[in-house]
Amino acid sequence: MQRDNLRSSGRPGPRIAGADLKVGPCLFVMVLSATLIACVRAVPRLSANGEVTIAPMVTSHCSDCHKRSVSDALPNALAVFDLDKPGWLAGIPSKHLEVEGAFPARLLPFADSKTAVKLRAVLDAELQRRRQAAN
Repeated sequence: MQRDNLRSSGRPGPRIAGADLKVGPCLFVMVLSATLIACVRAVPRLSANGEVTIAPMVTSHCSDCHKRSVSDALPNALAVFDLDKPGWLAGIPSKHLEVEGAFPARLLPFADSKTAVKLRAVLDAELQRRRQAAN
């Protein structure tokens, strides 16, 4: 057995600048960390509940018709969603959440670019959740 190929522990393996390291696990952790960081940066951050993220915008533009506690609420609008009900986002039909749906079409004209990205991300996440639940 050649002594040059042994680490100080006596086990075979690479030597890096005299350090007694296992390159495999270190490299794995570094690659995994870099991948996770890239994924986190690539996906818009959403709150645990998408409703919380978009509620201020939805409430400011939709509460006149979609909030049962408002005297002028419209019955047909309340049939689509009611902001007074917990889980109101889950009650909106998928066709209304799609890119060309009524929900984004009515809200996006009032949104700045950052808010529009958040809104689209929440709606896409909700649609994805529904697809996964259906499978």
